[in-house]
Amino acid sequence: MPQRCLPPYTNVAYNRAVNASNTCGIKEPQQFCAQSPYLKASLECEFCDDRYERSSHSSRYITDFAGPDNLTWWQSETLMERVDEAPVDLTID
Repeated sequence: MPQRCLPPYTNVAYNRAVNASNTCGIKEPQQFCAQSPYLKASLECEFCDDRYERSSHSSRYITDFAGPDNLTWWQSETLMERVDEAPVDLTID
């Protein structure tokens, strides 16, 4: 009888530096809007700005522990202006 190969889950990025080739707000403040098919009329828009902790969405937030009082995430640049020029490479050191 065939056996199913299911290795245990491993977070290869845990406790390691993750570098992104494309991050929102690194070069200059950049607006982004939440994409939702249910909110077409009233999209919620914010700014990424790496100069300020509160609006930074750096790659260091890929593996941090977020919670209700610590809402963090990594975000690439928006595709709104340069849809064909925004490739993303993530490198784990």
